[in-house]
Amino acid sequence: MQQQRAFLWQQYCNEPGMNIIAKHVMIICCWMIISTAVTGTPIHKIMSQQKNIPYLDSTSGSFHPQRNLLDMYWPAVTENCPVLIFIHGGTWISGSKDMYAALGDNFASKGMVTAIINYRLGDIASYSQMADDCAAAVKWVYENAKRYNGNPNRICISGHSAGGHLAALVTLDQAYFNKLHMVNPVKACLLIDAFGLNMETIIKSPLVTMYRSYIAKVFTNDSLQWKNASPVTHVHQKQVPFYIATGNNSYPFLLSDNEVFIQKLRNLDAKVVVEKIPGKNHAEMIAQLQQSSNMLYNRMISFITDHTQ
Repeated sequence: MQQQRAFLWQQYCNEPGMNIIAKHVMIICCWMIISTAVTGTPIHKIMSQQKNIPYLDSTSGSFHPQRNLLDMYWPAVTENCPVLIFIHGGTWISGSKDMYAALGDNFASKGMVTAIINYRLGDIASYSQMADDCAAAVKWVYENAKRYNGNPNRICISGHSAGGHLAALVTLDQAYFNKLHMVNPVKACLLIDAFGLNMETIIKSPLVTMYRSYIAKVFTNDSLQWKNASPVTHVHQKQVPFYIATGNNSYPFLLSDNEVFIQKLRNLDAKVVVEKIPGKNHAEMIAQLQQSSNMLYNRMISFITDHTQ
């Protein structure tokens, strides 16, 4: 087990320029991988899975052979399952779908078709290119959902940390789907301790001064870009429902950011369900989903079921 930890640290947690938030998330996720291998969790057996599926045309100029891939997990039912697309976190510079196999297994064992995606990261991509990738993955899932017993009219999207930012951004800003010549098929958005819902506030915060260089690479130094990159900017009337879960022990600036986002949704009479999880910090908010019995599964699936009929 110690050798596995050392390998995963070198692979995912020791990248140049990785900040403390990203390391915090990656350390917990490395433990999730090891725990799955050692304990044999999750308890419920997955019915089927398919990994490393390209969601972009491999001949296109923007295709990345490691990043533009997704994994599918699905239950053995005939048809019409709701579909969840999950976007990993890592402060836009790190992370991988491979860390979240347990999440895919657990959702599928509970009747949910689940796609866990990779996307280009900050070493080669801007935030808008990452969002382009996420929208392209949604399109692929929409077009292929029936092959995996999913209903393309019951698609939801979710993400943790920076993945929550991207999930909210592609949910709210139709521009990403306009590029794909389609209407956004996402019916609900579920955020798990999302980071970056108001990028303008975060970038100006003294708390992120030490991360300014890599944030500037992803989000530029243009305050107009910061605004466009902020999901809170794109909240509007007739918005899809949101489920927003945060940990009471998460970063104070993240909790404040989520509160502003929640209030704007409520001001526009959007459907929003808020969960504040006691005793959980930022990394633990996703690590807890290693356990298939965790209470968040029932709450998230109930929300999805209620809003994708």
